[in-house]
Amino acid sequence: MDSLYFLDFFSDTIMPAAALFAGIMVKIYEYKPSTWILFYLALNSLIFGFSNYLANQNVNNIFIYNSFGVIENLIIGTLILSLINEKKLKITIKILLIFNLIFFLLKVFFDPHFFSRYSALIMLSSSFGQLICTVYFISKIFQEEIFSDIETTFSLIIGAFFIFNIGALALEFGYWQYSGRGYHNTNFIWAMYDILLLLKHAIILYSFIQIKKILNINKLKCQSFR
Repeated sequence: MDSLYFLDFFSDTIMPAAALFAGIMVKIYEYKPSTWILFYLALNSLIFGFSNYLANQNVNNIFIYNSFGVIENLIIGTLILSLINEKKLKITIKILLIFNLIFFLLKVFFDPHFFSRYSALIMLSSSFGQLICTVYFISKIFQEEIFSDIETTFSLIIGAFFIFNIGALALEFGYWQYSGRGYHNTNFIWAMYDILLLLKHAIILYSFIQIKKILNINKLKCQSFR
């Protein structure tokens, strides 16, 4: 197993599995929105575990990378829809998700290289993901109620996806430009992408721990008032 393959495996399979395990162990699902993140982590670990298996068997797995951004946006977009109240912002997210899905379906049906070649759809999905997260933060800026500690901490998770999509967009453009050209080594771009994944899952793991602490403090407060 070479170092880049190990970094791939650790960042997109082991780290989300570790965050999922930690989230279940600390009963993070007691804060209902966290169940969407647990679902995302489980799906992420399973899909990319399979993807890494295919890569180890020298089977082309690029269709997974072409597809997963759309799946991620659907999950995170649905999560954010459950967290915001403004009707116009909800409609905006639904429009972004619909367009992302339409572009994905058009690519699948009309691009014969979709299952074997790195697609610009990956960059498009990162752009949509960035916009969806931006809508969430706009909703928080105009929120009249005072943020609770748990809302503030959970925003770190959305922030992790926002940061990841910004960095991923730049790296994906570089990989899309130079992939398959013998005079360009794309391993550095791939390694930086893996580091972004590690950062995203590390922030999620940290946020889970902090949310659990807040839940425990709130329970103690409730008990003290009895």
